[in-house]
Amino acid sequence: RRQRQMCIRDRFFTYPGFEGTACFTEETINPERNLPLGLVIVLLISIAVNGGVAILMTGMAPLSVMNVNHSLLEVFTFNHAPNWVQNIIALGSILGLTASLSGNLICQPRVFYGMSCDGLLPQSFHHVHKEVLRFSVISTGILCILITMFF
Repeated sequence: RRQRQMCIRDRFFTYPGFEGTACFTEETINPERNLPLGLVIVLLISIAVNGGVAILMTGMAPLSVMNVNHSLLEVFTFNHAPNWVQNIIALGSILGLTASLSGNLICQPRVFYGMSCDGLLPQSFHHVHKEVLRFSVISTGILCILITMFF
């Protein structure tokens, strides 16, 4: 029982899209209806997929086999899966992490824009050039490059 609880707990908080949803509310058609509906549908899909993976993992290997950093790959290694299956799982992990980070980066210029409108950042973040927040996008890109270089 402890094994299943730990696995489900580790898989439950994996939907990183709430801040993205909040950032793009200005462009939503009928936001009073569509935003809550979209959040609930995506959250239910995330719970179903992640819960299914957690249940499968707990049925495939004991907790002592699972490594915190890459437990899904460890489960398939424990069950002597072919190398091509393990490679697909590793690639899926890398692509999933990349997609999650990209989704979070899309929102950052809009967050800077909102902070600039409130007076928390300089007005250069508030300037819109041909419907693009040019300074915010460039500064976010440079910040992400610097963080990636040093960490």
